Amino acid sequence: MVFFTKMRGTMAFLSRTPISEYLIQDTHNLHVAAGWYILFDSLVHTLCHCLRWLDQGNLQLLWETPLGSNPSGRTGVFVLASTVIIVLPMTVFKKRINFEMRKYAHYFFWVFCICMTMHAPFWAWPNAGWCRIVFPLLLITYTLDAIYVKFFMTERIDTVTYRIVESGVELSMPVSARFQNNLPSGGYGYVMFPWVTRNQWHAFSLYENPLDGSIRHAFMAILGDWTKEVHLLTNEAKTARPLWISGPFPSPYSNALNFDNMICVASGIGITPAMSAIEAYKEYRRVSLVWTCRDASMLVFFLENAKLDEKGLNVIFYTGKDPLPPTIENYNARGVYMKIVRARPNLHDVIPNIVRNIDEFQDKLNPKSSKVMGHAQYASAKYVPRHSQEISVGQIVDSNLEEEECGDAPPHRETDGMATSANDPHPSDMLEEQVKDSRRISVARFGVSAQADLLEWRKRLSTWTTVGDNDEMNAGSFRGLIPERHLRIWEENKSSRDYITSKMPPSALKRWGFLYCGGRNPVLGALIKESKELGIPLHEEAFDW
Repeated sequence: MVFFTKMRGTMAFLSRTPISEYLIQDTHNLHVAAGWYILFDSLVHTLCHCLRWLDQGNLQLLWETPLGSNPSGRTGVFVLASTVIIVLPMTVFKKRINFEMRKYAHYFFWVFCICMTMHAPFWAWPNAGWCRIVFPLLLITYTLDAIYVKFFMTERIDTVTYRIVESGVELSMPVSARFQNNLPSGGYGYVMFPWVTRNQWHAFSLYENPLDGSIRHAFMAILGDWTKEVHLLTNEAKTARPLWISGPFPSPYSNALNFDNMICVASGIGITPAMSAIEAYKEYRRVSLVWTCRDASMLVFFLENAKLDEKGLNVIFYTGKDPLPPTIENYNARGVYMKIVRARPNLHDVIPNIVRNIDEFQDKLNPKSSKVMGHAQYASAKYVPRHSQEISVGQIVDSNLEEEECGDAPPHRETDGMATSANDPHPSDMLEEQVKDSRRISVARFGVSAQADLLEWRKRLSTWTTVGDNDEMNAGSFRGLIPERHLRIWEENKSSRDYITSKMPPSALKRWGFLYCGGRNPVLGALIKESKELGIPLHEEAFDW
């Protein structure tokens, strides 16, 4: 298991076959458990041999190999030493040793396997002779898998768009058709910057661009020396220098498709796979989000780029000390329930409230017009001019705002848990105005053909103005559909847990799933507890290496 869980090429291939139904997706946890088992077994095995040799007066066999005998003593010492070097730095001492040193220590698995191959003679079969067959096979298969990944699942991105924020760097990478077909959404990849260091590959979650399926994004938070150097070099001067990426590889978030209702729980940079899952599954499933974030710049960055599920309940717990800009404090996502709460999350209250509200009011939350509203809301994502694929509608509007004198922002109010503007226009009118305003700058910035594309976009937009105002406001929205007292999902409501245990049948709970990404912290501990108490499966992608 400890080798199989790290055969990434093999796992990626099997994930696209029916065999994936029998595989454990949370491979990192399995890898850690297997490592601890090997260490414990090595300690017990070595102790028993030492006690036996001590009783027989042959303790010198630990370092001596009599003529014609097998070097079991010396190889056993090397096996135990290499196992300690592999396991302890990544677990017990991970906060005292930097990641690069801990990763290099992991390469002692070669010493482990070679010594295990010679540890017992072949004639000791079946008690120990299998070592001469099993461990060489493990090394060969692992090596072949690594070669396949390096030569057939690795590609160079010649031109990368780097977006710098205070807390990290977002990478925008145009990937090959092979990359897109292997895993249409989500997953993770290993990234290497040859202009930083050619010897370090680091794993990052990937999320796709909703406007262009050939673009993959990754967000690198500043967490260590390597990420600090990348942030410094990209921040010093504008650059588009290349990188290498291996992948994509499936992650625990690949289990999202097994559920009709899912709650993505994230802490910090763990929001990235959650955004990918929301974008991939929001059309036909219901995805709710619980995000804990203490970095103001990270929160602003992702909310500016968020495409949340209008059928889900979304709450962000901001635990940072820096003030949030007014545009975020009064964040308005029409048709989406989203609240920012300045407190630490209590999942014992939040999780049951989300499950109860969606299950109890699901008939009201599935209007027939939601499909039409979805098309109208994301018209910009489907019909961005081909000459301006890297320029979003928001950027076009922002450019107009910079050139024109704007008045004060309209006042905001709170209505049934929804942050809205008092003078919010009709969504289709907003898109119409964006297209109209953008015509003035389209010729100067993108050329005449781009203006023609914008006109075509405007023509297509007219087909989505047939939805009535009342239907549109309620399409997938929670305004007026759920009582206000229920929408305060971050507050205690004992009836929610009672509702789940007494009124929800087991068949309904089987349609639910929890997905987590982030550090191994109290949030994950609380989510594990909720998963056990409510009987809802949890798939975790924890950063604990």
